[in-house]
Amino acid sequence: MLYTGHKCMICGKEFTEDDDVVVCVDCGTPYHRACYKQQGCVNTELHESGRSWKDENAAETVVCRRCGKSLSPDQRYCDRCGTLADGAAPFEGAPGAQDDKGAPYGGMGGPGSMGSPGSPYGHGQGMPGGMTERIVTLEVRPEDIADEDVTYGELTQFVGPSAAYYMPRFAMINRFGFKLGLNIGALIFPELYFAYRKMPMTALGIMLLRMVLSLPALLVMLTIPEYSEVFITNFSSFPQIVDILRHIAEYKGAESISDLSTLISILDTVICLALGMWANYIYYRHALHKVHALKEADNSDYIPLSGGTSIPMLILFILMTSVRFIASLYIINAFI
Repeated sequence: MLYTGHKCMICGKEFTEDDDVVVCVDCGTPYHRACYKQQGCVNTELHESGRSWKDENAAETVVCRRCGKSLSPDQRYCDRCGTLADGAAPFEGAPGAQDDKGAPYGGMGGPGSMGSPGSPYGHGQGMPGGMTERIVTLEVRPEDIADEDVTYGELTQFVGPSAAYYMPRFAMINRFGFKLGLNIGALIFPELYFAYRKMPMTALGIMLLRMVLSLPALLVMLTIPEYSEVFITNFSSFPQIVDILRHIAEYKGAESISDLSTLISILDTVICLALGMWANYIYYRHALHKVHALKEADNSDYIPLSGGTSIPMLILFILMTSVRFIASLYIINAFI
């Protein structure tokens, strides 16, 4: 029976399957038939307010403030997008998956989306350009352990923007050992990607390696009059750099290393492809290491500050990339 377990407001007894129950036609409050005949409806509050009877034992429906999914009252996190439910206390060591302003996830981190838009714990994987991949059900929850004592909720805190992109991919790595996955940002600008993700030593190492690999090709290019004159004109305000450019342009041994420069250019392309395919895994290991170290030092509150992204560091490496050309000129000039 619909009202089993609820109490009659007149006699105070709970309704059973065998009780004869009637309801007030105006407000819907249930009573035993005998009680109602004796006193009528006593729920004057509802009559005065114009409201209807509400099941006092029924749990109020909680709706996720971010994706709109209906939640049970005992849920702390939305199982679709990972957002902390209104009024819920975060899991220990896994504060809300949403940022402090309730902003949707998004930003520089890679293409594609998983599950519903902006969902760090989604279940389906999409690709740009209308392509569709096989859907994999991951059932990732914020309190689930990603590795050692680090939870996905803590990784969400650390990643910050673009958690919707990274969380399902981290789960793929953790559960299935699937380490490869295309990351367009790391494929095109690997050093800038890792700088943006607060991995300066990795970014610097990649930048220095690519600078060294670019030297033979740059030397060959600068010995071509059409190219050298363009650079000489652009740096006309810097006499020392112009002198270096003229010296390189006069070098006669560039043809002997032309084939080598082609091979090295191919190697540089292979390195970028590898970084583009392994970047998510590299970032996953970095995030685990940082979060684990912070927890060991009892500094869990600093997880969001330690992770996330850094625009200043990105700008710094963009400037360093610009200066890299001049540094390459000095290195070439020293060896010819």
